[in-house]
Amino acid sequence: MRIAVIISEWEQACCGEPFRVGGAASWQLLAADPAAGAVVPAAAIGLERFIEEHHGQTPADVPHQRVTGTVRSIWGVRYPEVAVPGELASFVNDTREPSFSPMDDVTGATDGVAEYIVVLEIASDLDLPAYKLSEETTAWESQKARYRDRDRGRMADEIGAVMESTIQVVTARYRDLATITRTPQRTAVTLIPLRTAAAAVRWARSEQEMDQIGLHIGAGSWWLDATVENARLLEGIVDAVAAGNATEEVIVESDGGRRLETHVTAADREWATVTGHVPPPDESGVMFIIGDVWERAQEGTTRYAPWQD
Repeated sequence: MRIAVIISEWEQACCGEPFRVGGAASWQLLAADPAAGAVVPAAAIGLERFIEEHHGQTPADVPHQRVTGTVRSIWGVRYPEVAVPGELASFVNDTREPSFSPMDDVTGATDGVAEYIVVLEIASDLDLPAYKLSEETTAWESQKARYRDRDRGRMADEIGAVMESTIQVVTARYRDLATITRTPQRTAVTLIPLRTAAAAVRWARSEQEMDQIGLHIGAGSWWLDATVENARLLEGIVDAVAAGNATEEVIVESDGGRRLETHVTAADREWATVTGHVPPPDESGVMFIIGDVWERAQEGTTRYAPWQD
């Protein structure tokens, strides 16, 4: 009898035992949801699916057991990454578009692979674990459903109505100058200008209990209270950025360090937020800097380009 085993790449890379086609493998398995859409290569379609887990994260009330068999085939599964609308540097795997790469063995981390799917041949009389949701997972799924209802409700309240209307306005105004993505799950949008050296604008109504508007311009981020007044600022801010009225300023501090700030000027208002900091070097001249802050600091104050001439 053959089954399909799903192994997450991070678990395997962390401390999984190497395995290969034709070799023996022994894994702790729990059943995958049979009602969920199967993301498997053609050769594994129709096989019962099980999930390998070796970090002790399976709840005690979920049936699981060690299963030993022979590996008959291996595929590495890759998913394209898509940006989350309204968020800065937040990406998720698009599980609708998997690609499968056949593999002979897995001995360590594999670049770009999200998970492995293994066809495992086992004894035909083996009693396999049945699918069951844990009480903890059931409670979490109910909580997520409440969160989704809350987010949809926020789209329809007075603040959400202003934000949704603004998305429609800026989409009509800038659709020829920017790539615009949004989501039907909550009020969120990303506008990425087609012109290089111009600043992108992203905003989203918070998914947290604290109701805020997350606004991201270039590398800068603001968290505004979710009010009608602040929601009405968004259109003018997009217009200001599109007109080229946004800069990332590099400010030299008294101790020799540098502070990076994003500034946006709209009508008679200006917004500023710190986007990074380069500390002064220590006595050895060593500095610890995360990301691309150092390169941006070396470029000096930069005015983002307008979205069109």
